[in-house]
Amino acid sequence: KAEEARKAEEARLLAEAKAAEEARKAEEARKAAEARKRAEEERKAEEARKAEEARLLAEAKAEEERRAEEDRKAEEQRRRDQAAREALERKLAAEEARRLFDVDKNIPISNVINSNSYCIIIANEEYRNVSKVDFAVHDGEVFRDYCTKTLGMPERNIKMYKNASLSEVYSALQWMKITSEVNGGDIRLFFYYAGHGMPGEADQKAYLLPADADPQILRTCIPLADIYKELGSIRAECITVFLDACFSGAQRGENNPNNMLTAARGVALKTQAETLPGNMVTFTAASGSETAYSFKKRGHGMFTYFLLNKLASSRGNISYGEFFDSLQREVKKKSWDENEKMQTPTVSVSASMEGKWKNMNFINTTR
Repeated sequence: KAEEARKAEEARLLAEAKAAEEARKAEEARKAAEARKRAEEERKAEEARKAEEARLLAEAKAEEERRAEEDRKAEEQRRRDQAAREALERKLAAEEARRLFDVDKNIPISNVINSNSYCIIIANEEYRNVSKVDFAVHDGEVFRDYCTKTLGMPERNIKMYKNASLSEVYSALQWMKITSEVNGGDIRLFFYYAGHGMPGEADQKAYLLPADADPQILRTCIPLADIYKELGSIRAECITVFLDACFSGAQRGENNPNNMLTAARGVALKTQAETLPGNMVTFTAASGSETAYSFKKRGHGMFTYFLLNKLASSRGNISYGEFFDSLQREVKKKSWDENEKMQTPTVSVSASMEGKWKNMNFINTTR
């Protein structure tokens, strides 16, 4: 019985050991299976991660290529636009060059001789008491060339005064009176002035400044009304006046409200309109309180440049009406383009010239 009990215990222990071994093996198998499962999951996760990474890289590359293509197309478009702009600018520059040519060269020569046309040119650039007027002398010199070459005036019929004094201006007017008298009034007169103008602060009348004038002493300046009165007293078929000056107090050519000949604190004044006597037509560079500017690129006053430009393009054979329409349009446009300021040439006529001045021609073809 003891032997049987021992053997039974031994069998039980062996069974337990076997069961324990089987349980261990089963646990190991379970763990191995879990490890394989985890490994498989990790492998799949890694593959998924790599696939996602590859997808993202592919998308990033595609986006980069798309952006590069867009940038390339944008650059091509920019270059096309730039080329188109440059071509347009060249075209506009060429058109402007044809239209705004160098008026100092190749001045048209007329085959008409206007022996009964006379001209006074006053070009005041250097002043004793105020700043200079850029290009005024050059304006006068080139205008003289157009008078002789394009308008057919004999050189002896033209009197030019550079930096004219008060007495020289009145001497010029006296010469014009005597010229009219000896010709029995059968003449055409031209009066051209480039220089400073200013308003009288007290009387708001317009004044021209001789080279020796002092703006603070009005008696050294010439009232524009006196000029008109002197010219109006001259017997002539027509008296044409060109004034490349302004009468607001601003200095000709200046785009600075602080540079004023008169008017405290740089306030521009509007002068009273003058009534023209005789047979007179007056073209003035600017209206009201505007400034008469320089056209620095062309070396002239803005008004004078387009005056000469129109005489050149028409070879002088142009009516006053057509001339003024073009002059006013061109000066207004270029003044705004260059200065972003308005400059509006004006025309004034005496009562006797109403209704007929527009049809008058610069070249007196009736002679």
